[in-house]
Amino acid sequence: TPSPVTSPVLRSMIPQEPITSTKPWNCLTQKAIDECKDLISKAEQSWSPDRHLLFTPQDRKAVMELLRVGKRLEQQGVLFVDLWPQVLGFCGRGWFEPEIVKPRLLDYSEEI
Repeated sequence: TPSPVTSPVLRSMIPQEPITSTKPWNCLTQKAIDECKDLISKAEQSWSPDRHLLFTPQDRKAVMELLRVGKRLEQQGVLFVDLWPQVLGFCGRGWFEPEIVKPRLLDYSEEI
């Protein structure tokens, strides 16, 4: 499932073809290019246990907390813990970041 967070700028910075140079540190193989593209693709996908480490520390912390709560609910016979990884599969990177709401200034001129 694609994540709402994509990296078109980062993708555009990856060369399409291998780079050769007389300086070994400037060389880039097709294998390295393909691995970069694969990593970006995985990072753009929704959460899964296999991609857990690709998420931000805040996202990983929230996922672990939700799984702990799920385990507690399972122990109480409320919900099964197997449900939570499926639910988390719909969460992309940054999903757990708090939304910053700017306070609105009251406009008293609109009062009746």
